Amino acid sequence: MNPMGWVYLLLAVFFEIGWASSLKFTAGYTRLLPSVINALLAAGGIFTLSKAVKSIPIAIAYPIWTGLSLAGVVILGVYAFGEPIGIWHLIFIGLIASGVIGLKMLS
Repeated sequence: MNPMGWVYLLLAVFFEIGWASSLKFTAGYTRLLPSVINALLAAGGIFTLSKAVKSIPIAIAYPIWTGLSLAGVVILGVYAFGEPIGIWHLIFIGLIASGVIGLKMLS
């Protein structure tokens, strides 16, 4: 497996976290600059994910991408936006993280 695939996958995760988090600032796509930035982040995520799956099986790359992105958005939401989080949130994020680690170990 090409190690650049994992670099692309990590970049795709960061783009995805940026895309999802920037949705708050688009005001339902009524604000031009935040909406353009949001679209560029989405395109960057899809582009880098497509580069990653050239060397990482989609059955591995996609769950890792979605799982790490989900956890990243939750963490950013709590720390940057002051969104509430409880013990059950942490437990289930931990389960996602363990799944991501397990998938990486299988590849």
